Amino acid sequence: MPEVSPATSLVSLVRSLYSVQVTLGEASYSKEYVLVTQSIIHTIKERFKEVRQDEQRLHALRNALQDKLTEPAERGQKEQELSQIDREIESLEEESGNIRKALARVDSGNFGVCSSCGRLIEPRRLEAMPWTELCIVCARQQEAQAT
Repeated sequence: MPEVSPATSLVSLVRSLYSVQVTLGEASYSKEYVLVTQSIIHTIKERFKEVRQDEQRLHALRNALQDKLTEPAERGQKEQELSQIDREIESLEEESGNIRKALARVDSGNFGVCSSCGRLIEPRRLEAMPWTELCIVCARQQEAQAT
């Protein structure tokens, strides 16, 4: 079983899959977990590219609509369209920020590890919320404390 320093990212762990278990700090990962996590990371990176393209497209559309605001007959309709575009841009920027956090966790070697308890985060949770830093148990505890 190879020893891997905590600073090593899961990306490099895939190269160490010759054993059944991979150790990162005190956490032990199964080969299946690492492969599933790698798939999630790939999906995150692809989604990040899509989000960036969508943001650029919406910013260009927003700029084009702003140029047409000088036409009084279409002003009301264009302002509504701009408002909708602004909401979409805001949503994409939020998603982009979340993805950046997930990618930072990949780079630091902490992706898939709960920042509160240090346990592995379930792959299903990572698939649904790849930017999560908490396992479901710690997330529920945090929510309960907040209410």
